Formats: sequence, C-alpha cells, structure tokens
Amino acid sequence: MIESAERVIRYTGGMTLESFLLSDITVDTVLRNLEIIGEAARYVPAEIQERYSDVPWSGMRGMRKILIHAYDAVELEVVWETTQVQLPAAVPELRQILEESPA
Repeated sequence: MIESAERVIRYTGGMTLESFLLSDITVDTVLRNLEIIGEAARYVPAEIQERYSDVPWSGMRGMRKILIHAYDAVELEVVWETTQVQLPAAVPELRQILEESPA
C-alpha cells in the first residue's frame, strides 16, 4: 500500500489538475495503483482497521470497487483530490502501522 501510494504521489508531483487530465499515461498508472491500494486494504485485519480508524480503509476499498466495476463513472477530479490530499496524509499513518505491527 505504501509503495503504491508513494508512486502515485511521485507520478503526480508537480502536476496540476489540468496537466493530470491531459496525461493518459499518468491517469492510467494512478488508477492502477489506487486499485492496488484498495485491494490491499481488503486484507488488512479487522483489529488493525479498528485500532487505526483514522485511516480511510472503507474509502480505499470503495474507490477500488468503483475503479474496477464502475469505471465509466470514475470522476478524475475526485481521483486528483485523492492523490493530492488523502494519499499524502495516509502514508505516514501507514508507515506507523507497519512500524508498530509485529513482524
């Protein structure tokens, strides 16, 4: 999850919404990594999700569901907002979970 989130942040770094919308390659790679994040969120144990309830687990899973099953309804402006606000906020939380979890 962290790796995919960091890729999305790196891929969109320095972009504007307008340049994002014009870059099919970036849009495609961002969508794919968001799918990976959502799929991985499905496998996070319930006790971890409860302990770290600030992480938007259901939002991650929900976005994946839309990207996979309702791709014709994907709103790229929402995807952009996710890449610029939610993901950068989630990475430190995900790192903390990784550090605090037993190996």
